[in-house]
Amino acid sequence: MRRFLLFLVLSVAAAAQPGQRGMRRFPARQSAPQEPAIPLPVVKLDATVMDSAGKPVPGLTAADFDLTVEGKPQPLSSVQYESAGPRRLVVILDDAWLSASAAERVRKELADFVASQMTGADELSILRTRSGSGDLEAITSDRKVIAAAIAHILPDPAGAMQGVANGQFAVAGQVITLRRALAGLSGIPGRKGVVLMSEHLGLHHHELSDRLQVLAADSSSVVYTVDLSDGEAGSEAAGLPLAVATGGLNLGRELAAGLARALHDEDGYYLFSYVREGEFVSRSFQLDAPPSLQLKTRNTAFTARARISPVMASDEERNYRARTEYQELVSAVNSPFDGEAIRVQVTGLFGNSRAKGPSLTALVWIEAGDLSFTHQLNGRHKASAEVVIAAFGSTGLSAGQTSAQLTLDLDADEYKQALLDGVVVQSELDLREPGFYQVRVTARDETSGRMGKASQFVAAPNISSGDLMLSGIVLREKDSKVAASGPARRIFAPGARVTFTYEILNPGAEVETLLHLIRDGREVFTGRPQSLGAVKLEDPKRRPVAGEVTLSTALPNGQYYLEVSVRDTQSAKPRTARQGIDFQIRR
Repeated sequence: MRRFLLFLVLSVAAAAQPGQRGMRRFPARQSAPQEPAIPLPVVKLDATVMDSAGKPVPGLTAADFDLTVEGKPQPLSSVQYESAGPRRLVVILDDAWLSASAAERVRKELADFVASQMTGADELSILRTRSGSGDLEAITSDRKVIAAAIAHILPDPAGAMQGVANGQFAVAGQVITLRRALAGLSGIPGRKGVVLMSEHLGLHHHELSDRLQVLAADSSSVVYTVDLSDGEAGSEAAGLPLAVATGGLNLGRELAAGLARALHDEDGYYLFSYVREGEFVSRSFQLDAPPSLQLKTRNTAFTARARISPVMASDEERNYRARTEYQELVSAVNSPFDGEAIRVQVTGLFGNSRAKGPSLTALVWIEAGDLSFTHQLNGRHKASAEVVIAAFGSTGLSAGQTSAQLTLDLDADEYKQALLDGVVVQSELDLREPGFYQVRVTARDETSGRMGKASQFVAAPNISSGDLMLSGIVLREKDSKVAASGPARRIFAPGARVTFTYEILNPGAEVETLLHLIRDGREVFTGRPQSLGAVKLEDPKRRPVAGEVTLSTALPNGQYYLEVSVRDTQSAKPRTARQGIDFQIRR
């Protein structure tokens, strides 16, 4: 019996062999499906290689480099030299902490850099942390736009807002502006250099520096820093690890020379790849633990600088195609580089009410001449635009957003006045909590689809601290209904009578107020101290104040700053606060 069974099994096995006539074929047994092999992730990194004279070195291959990742040698799978496309630089100027001497230096050396170092194909953008307008922030080679952006660099005489340390205010502005710039640069092809200039480089202690490093990698951006302070300490100590981690440099106090060095980094760079074994490279991986990476050239005369976070997408992988109308609006809110066809200005005013807590009032001025009007046979002139207003904190999350529909239906006189003075949209955002916020505005013309944008950095301090504080100042020409001389635009003629209103938060029983008029960082007028005696307040934590000032007819055209300082005269400990707002004098 055992022999028979063995013979039967052998016969069945033979029947399964192909090519055997007269034998029945049995279907092959279906094995369990195998999972497809997961390819090991390919990590892409970019690096610059310079010779001893600081010039780019092209023509190297994988054999010329040594790469270590987490301390282990890592073979390169590809090395490619990139040199095509325009050189692009984005300058982020921390003007929320900018002295008059630093502002003058930045204007002069930026102008010299543009004239002596930039070619006609090079592109530049100048962003300011305190405020900005889309028509001046575009990445452009247009020398007129760049010159106008440089001219708008002005000192901040008030420094930080009351109730917060100067350093906190400056660092928050740097984080918010850097985050927005890097996010916006992900939509622009090629590699870009981002140069942060400040008198207070404090990001090296910031908990979000790793996230900024990832944004820089995702947008193929390299970060550099310039120290604008006048201290004797070495600027390298004030530099950011963020610059080194992205393959950039801390340029010390060299402004024009540093910009030239950053620009020459874009002459050519290497894009290399390696296969990372083990853990998959993802955004979460990068955020939690950026890899320890070191790249060296075997020729000791060359110096290589590489970023340590993988470039998450190449130009070919990104989608630069046309977007929907909604996507364009969202992109413009989140990017300083989308939408410069409509001139827009925003004024963000901090407030705090007993019912709602901290809030921001956004006053949005729009150049009416940039809108598409239809001219009716009955003499009416019509235009419409959608306006989106949002506030973003240093974490990058929206703290509030609203939209407004601007509909214009004007007669001939109203149309003529709108073209002269522009139009205004006002909206209020309730904030979840005190903090530092960037108010962003995007306006989209509904007929042409053209867009414009603006932003302003505002501090909403914590009133519950009990510190003496001031709300934002509403400034307007007395008895004028013209938009240009209203609180959203603030353009006054010499001799104008200007009114101002604000609130004193956590006031004492008696306070003293003082007005200061400042131009180019220098005080040109100081008023007389005004004593405000004890009064019965509906809300003891909020005291409204109104006043008026007449501008001298001798004041020349230019940008000015009205600052209000308040002192609690009854407090045993000194309690002071100040607040300011800018305006123009124009004949």
